[in-house]
Amino acid sequence: DSYSLVLGKKLVNSINTDQGSTLSPGEFSFELTGQDRDGNTIHRSATNDANGNIVFTSLPGSKESGCVEYTLTETISDVQQAAGYISPIPAQGWRVKVDQNVAVTTHNIASTKETIYRTEVTGISINGKTTSTVTNTLNLKASVNIPVTKVADGIPAETFTFGLKDVTENIDSLVDQADGKITL
Repeated sequence: DSYSLVLGKKLVNSINTDQGSTLSPGEFSFELTGQDRDGNTIHRSATNDANGNIVFTSLPGSKESGCVEYTLTETISDVQQAAGYISPIPAQGWRVKVDQNVAVTTHNIASTKETIYRTEVTGISINGKTTSTVTNTLNLKASVNIPVTKVADGIPAETFTFGLKDVTENIDSLVDQADGKITL
């Protein structure tokens, strides 16, 4: 009986780590390596989907409940590195511990006895922490100084709040200074 291991991928920016960023399917690549409980070599590759799920499929099950450990690595491309993506996973990888429960069902069919073993993941820890999520940080590197002068005759200084906005959200806001100049 084989099973799938589902991990999660979260991408946050370095300015607001509580805010997750949108993921594109296949944006991040992962490898899961190690040995199954019978000593067979395991090597699976997976990428994230739009919801952040990373699914390693066809992992060999077992006939007994227990634990198996793998090594998880992530590949960040040169383009992703240049854009500021930082993987928390070191080159040697992180240890992933998977707790398994095996349900055994026996059926008698005529004079034949059929036993089915179904492996279910009951717990996951990554790098010693009880979690199934890998969080990457997008280290925003851009900065700009745009000189702006407020012209509003008859309106006192320091009474306006200005914002620098992108298409979807407010990324910075500030109050005008007494001299009528705004530095972003």
